[in-house]
Amino acid sequence: MANETKHSYQYDLVVIGGGSGGLAASKEAAKMNRGLKVACLDFVKPSPLGTTWGLGGTCVNVGCIPKKLMHYSGSFAKLFEDANSLGWKTTPDGKFNSQHDWDKMVNTVDDYIRGLNFNYKKALKEEKVTYYNAYGKLKDAHTIVMTDAKNKETTITTDKVLIAVGGRPRYPDCPGAKLGMSSDDIFWWYEKKPIGKILVNGAGYIALECAGFLHEIGCDVSIIVRSIPLRGFDEQVAHQVCEYMEREGIRFIKPATITKMEEKKGTEKDKDGKDVTRITVTWQDSDTKQTTTEDFDTVLHAIGRDAVIQDMGLDKLGLLIKDGKIVVDELEQTNLSNIFCIGDCALGRPELTPVAIQAGLCLARRLFGKSKVKMDYNFIPTTVFTPLEYGAVGYSQDAAEKAFGKQNIECYASRFGVLEQATTFHEHLPKPRSQHFIVKNLWARQYALSHGKEWKDFSEEEAYDEEDRARKFMKQPCLAKLVVDKSKNNRVIGLHYLGPNAGEILQGFALAVKVGATKSDFDALVGIHPTAAEEFTTLSISLGSGEDFLKKGGC
Repeated sequence: MANETKHSYQYDLVVIGGGSGGLAASKEAAKMNRGLKVACLDFVKPSPLGTTWGLGGTCVNVGCIPKKLMHYSGSFAKLFEDANSLGWKTTPDGKFNSQHDWDKMVNTVDDYIRGLNFNYKKALKEEKVTYYNAYGKLKDAHTIVMTDAKNKETTITTDKVLIAVGGRPRYPDCPGAKLGMSSDDIFWWYEKKPIGKILVNGAGYIALECAGFLHEIGCDVSIIVRSIPLRGFDEQVAHQVCEYMEREGIRFIKPATITKMEEKKGTEKDKDGKDVTRITVTWQDSDTKQTTTEDFDTVLHAIGRDAVIQDMGLDKLGLLIKDGKIVVDELEQTNLSNIFCIGDCALGRPELTPVAIQAGLCLARRLFGKSKVKMDYNFIPTTVFTPLEYGAVGYSQDAAEKAFGKQNIECYASRFGVLEQATTFHEHLPKPRSQHFIVKNLWARQYALSHGKEWKDFSEEEAYDEEDRARKFMKQPCLAKLVVDKSKNNRVIGLHYLGPNAGEILQGFALAVKVGATKSDFDALVGIHPTAAEEFTTLSISLGSGEDFLKKGGC
């Protein structure tokens, strides 16, 4: 065993947190040396609405897994509409005679997740890792006090400690905030009270993903945005994500902040004759300071997450904490030599499941194997599963310009449509030749402004021309974008894709970006035709040129 030290503790390693990172680290440590004594603690405190779940952490239970399955469920709505154009017989109005069954979806997803919970326990047992369903606090650097569901306390000792407790959703600081739910609740929510008309509070990736699938399955969705959507992602692509969602019928309220939430009972009856409880929400416009009040059936808070380290006794140990997270070095070590930290509760680490897993594996191999490999946090890909998916790796345009100088950065882009929607997309567009459409449509106006035109009262002929361009703009909602560092042989340092199957497309391209592919490498790559990913092999228009990057069509 590498770095082996003799000690009198019960365990060689105790991992506090049974999420993706903690499970990966504990199992890998046990594999490194079969004589190693490893334990893993995991305990889920109920959400304010009482939701709890099993082993596996956020990703498995209230994150990536249920999110993508519900996103997949929602995607059928548009596919059903498009099927009629491609030969499938539907009702006379082009619709499938189908209604979404929320409880059926939740049951299917929950059954799958419970199977994963069981498999995680089984995997720990197979690797000889002791599992405790208990909440762990550190009495000192080597002593952990565990509290189980019956409030029974047990003390164990260990040579090394790995903290991998992740985070939980943040609630806004306003009266009545706990009347709303969070992502901890939405995926396990059965329709004793239907979702109905819902206000999503927040505009990060969790907020937009949830708003997207809720809209697709038929909910009346509004999103209240405090400042900018998808902070930290490429601003151009983030704007286009919201453009697509708004055009599909999701309402955006921005910039605004919720100031008060109140319970409203007795004004309506449900199908069983019981009083319907609604939530009266008051918000303030950030610009005008005007307040608005409106009733909703449900409010979903998605304004960020906090590391759940406040009640672990870390402050008494002198563990260094900053901005609510644990400070670690490049080896995931805290300022205490035997305590390590990975995942969402570690300062400066991307809050992504594969990141925690990889960091946990690398750490276990260094501590108990012969490896010296450190976790590489550069060029980590990710995908936002909004109705039109957004995948990214590397720098956004703004971040690249700040890091390397605007004069050294060039961006290439193409706004395009995918073949599969080419014959069906017209069904989702406004009627042609509508002066009202041009003057009133927000995105047509933004199109004009983005192409250097001053918005004005168009003549009828100009309006028709502009409408035609705007319709083409809307018909091609996808985006391929490369961020290139001219000072480093035109190395591609950022790749952004908006369109179907973003995760599958980004995984391959992420490797090219990580190993240092240049713009000429992309240009020399022969594309697979006809695919959306092919667009990255034909990018020729730079944003700096001012040319129209709207694809003209053709092969």
